Amino acid sequence: MHSRDVEECVKGLQQYVDIECAQWMSQFGSKIKLNETWLDEINDTFQLMNNDTQMEIETIKQKYMGQLTDLEGKIDEMEKLCDELEEIHDEIEVKIKLNQCK
Repeated sequence: MHSRDVEECVKGLQQYVDIECAQWMSQFGSKIKLNETWLDEINDTFQLMNNDTQMEIETIKQKYMGQLTDLEGKIDEMEKLCDELEEIHDEIEVKIKLNQCK
């Protein structure tokens, strides 16, 4: 009688597992369909670029990044020149004041 109880438990467990698996597969299938629909909507809304266009854009981006780096370097040079001009201006003011006192 004990083995019969075990068999009944195994059958009950198998039925439970089968029902759970069927429910999960159904949910998974419906999620796949929803994702396919969403992907179709995205494809209709957004057009992907081909590789040639992507490479062209990357080349243009790199060109502009190089120009930006050059511009930043020139700005740094101009800031240093401005600092030097301020120092020269301050020195000239001091010399003018000294000459006025004589």
